[in-house]
Amino acid sequence: MLLATLLVIDFKKTVIHKFVWWIMAFFVAFLLSSVILNPFRTFYINTELSVIKLPYVVSFSRFMELFCCLIFVHYVCISFRKISIERIMRAVYRLIRFQIYWIGTFFVFVFCLYRFGILHVAQGNGFLVYDTTFNYSDIPSFRLKGFFVEGGPLGLFYAYLFVLYDGVLAIMKKKDLLGKAIIILIIYVAQSKAGYACLGLYLVYHVYSIINRGRYRLMLKAVGIPVIAVITSVFLYFLLISYLSVLSDDIRKSDPNDVNGAMDMGRVPAMIIVPNMVKKNYLLGIGLGNYPLLRNDPDYLGFFKAIPTSLWDSPGLGGLIDLLNEGGIIFFATFALILYIIFMKIKTSKILVIVFLSFVLPFVSGVQLYFIYPWFSLALIIILLREKELTYE
Repeated sequence: MLLATLLVIDFKKTVIHKFVWWIMAFFVAFLLSSVILNPFRTFYINTELSVIKLPYVVSFSRFMELFCCLIFVHYVCISFRKISIERIMRAVYRLIRFQIYWIGTFFVFVFCLYRFGILHVAQGNGFLVYDTTFNYSDIPSFRLKGFFVEGGPLGLFYAYLFVLYDGVLAIMKKKDLLGKAIIILIIYVAQSKAGYACLGLYLVYHVYSIINRGRYRLMLKAVGIPVIAVITSVFLYFLLISYLSVLSDDIRKSDPNDVNGAMDMGRVPAMIIVPNMVKKNYLLGIGLGNYPLLRNDPDYLGFFKAIPTSLWDSPGLGGLIDLLNEGGIIFFATFALILYIIFMKIKTSKILVIVFLSFVLPFVSGVQLYFIYPWFSLALIIILLREKELTYE
């Protein structure tokens, strides 16, 4: 609300960047499509739902979250419009270093206190660290989560910082191996598979860029691209095996008569439910924010059981997959086209491409579109583009 108030004050004094207008038009069209098609859907609800989660209303709720992300982008841009690029980048550089060296090292320090038995946490509890021993084995297993719900989102946030920090360091002409090592350590102790995936995709980009600019790039592409594909496949295989081993242990220890949070809700049933939804709603999707209200439909459930309608489930598959499910091929392709156009306007600058990747890769790795932190990178791209005389190579 504060951002919205400040934005209204500045509407007549500032020009909203075309990138923001494009995405805003996309979100509005997405909402209108959902509102028009919602009367033709069968929702599974009860009276315990809050107002913002009710059918029809939930689409507006999600739209407002997306709208606030664009308000944030515009607010960052207008806040820095009279500040030099050098000062802005110094501020961003210091902010990221504070997040790594102060907050990040504090998280690792607290994790070590639990890991070595100095502090104790009840199973499954803790604001910063939680005990996952029950899920894995009888061997003590602690997982860092910061102030997130679990370790996965924390690790993905720090993976985002890794990519963004790499671009900022290139602009500042600095190096910081220790800071990057701390980020990787945080992702490791958070046991974040999404964080690994984000860093893995960023590594693939770097390897490809090295191959693409070499003297023998045609030969290197012929050899390197298959090698990258094999390494990526192996990485994804072990990632899947790691996840399935945890899942199988969950299933073995759970009561088949109860709703199991790991088995009956979240990303596990979504792996079956979401493809069924996409198959039956492939053009325009199931509608903005509608997954929790439609997931109990027998046509989508497959062999999974329906959960009590008093529970609020989310697919947990993340940004672009959820966009494909909720918006169908039409809105997924439209958003991809917007990203492609933005990329084409900054592709000549390697550093701007890195900042662009810090915007896109979190969504590819599982961050929901309405999470605000990746949108800072879009604001940074807009800010950097205004200085045409500067070369970011």
